[in-house]
Amino acid sequence: MANTSAGSAAVSQPTSGISTPQFQTRSRTQSMSSDRPSTIMSFGLMSPPLSVTPEAAFIAASAASQIVTNDHDSHADTWYDQHGIEPAGETAMVSAAALQLVNSFLDQLLFNFLSASRATTLAALRPAVTEVLKPKLAKDAINQADEELREYLGGADEDDFVQPQGTESKDWDLELVWKRTRLRCMVYSSLGDMEEEDEDYHMDQENLKPGIDERGPEVISPAVAIFLTSILEYMGEQALVVAGQAAYHRLRAKFEKEPKDGARSVADIADRIVVEELDMERVALDRTLGRLWRAWKKRLRSPNLDARPFSRTSSIRHKQSNTPESRESHESPLPAQGLGIQEAPREEPEVDQVGNPIEASAIPLPIGDRDIDEIEVPGLASYSDEGSRIVRKRSR
Repeated sequence: MANTSAGSAAVSQPTSGISTPQFQTRSRTQSMSSDRPSTIMSFGLMSPPLSVTPEAAFIAASAASQIVTNDHDSHADTWYDQHGIEPAGETAMVSAAALQLVNSFLDQLLFNFLSASRATTLAALRPAVTEVLKPKLAKDAINQADEELREYLGGADEDDFVQPQGTESKDWDLELVWKRTRLRCMVYSSLGDMEEEDEDYHMDQENLKPGIDERGPEVISPAVAIFLTSILEYMGEQALVVAGQAAYHRLRAKFEKEPKDGARSVADIADRIVVEELDMERVALDRTLGRLWRAWKKRLRSPNLDARPFSRTSSIRHKQSNTPESRESHESPLPAQGLGIQEAPREEPEVDQVGNPIEASAIPLPIGDRDIDEIEVPGLASYSDEGSRIVRKRSR
């Protein structure tokens, strides 16, 4: 945490009651950045962009390892003594995939804070943090952040360290504010390893540097950066403790099962604790952090339901709806169409097509050469017994 007066960061106390490690605060000065403003526009996103540079790095691998190790050492000794084995001589390790998960989770939380606050002032951010984290969890996180903030201010009024921003801008650029704030928090984090030179580089690459006279809500003051960074550190430590305990229980279950199955003999030294991605996903089941974790994963799975592409079936149906055949068959749709199944041609029954009734007088009579004579002269035509066929007499 950037702090010009404090020598060490405040200790985070997890809700489980297990203490987490202390880390020496690295002295960091405010980055002097001034360049043309970004042209990024905000569209009221509900979740941050899926791709952003650099990747979230609020917590470095070494700090994550130390957090898990300290928590593990505080409660695992009894189990080791009961089984007569020695703990692993190495510190716990957090895999790259697991570390990226927790850092991305913190990225989402930061975005949520800024989305709820719509301003980068402490007065707006405190209720925003409470809204996102809910009161019980937010109380502990804010208490730690306020403690670090008091150490930084050295007894001065925090209003003296807040840059004037005027009224809330109707052009609040959430994405721009988030991108600037995340970089500043990565630099200020006592658990990370990003330096100010890295921040300046990414600010240049992403065109994020504020203008010389810029005083809007997109400018992040040191006090705000310290407050938000402390909140993120607290939440990251909580998640790592949960994942570390999940890794420990997984290792413990494996250790107790293998000798029973004859897979190996009982070892004298325990295996190293390695926090894998599956252990980090166990945060979703935690009573304190589970709601936030599940909501974040849900956003990742479906960031924008309205913008999802058409499925293959729906696109086929869309194409078929524009053909003449489909327009004629609206009254009797064929479910087999569009699925690669060719329907057999239907045989029409041989029935008389009943149309409009026709008057009998309108039907022409067959006319022969002697029809009139046969009608006028009796006896010219006679009928045989073989039906109604007319037999004409040959004239003499």
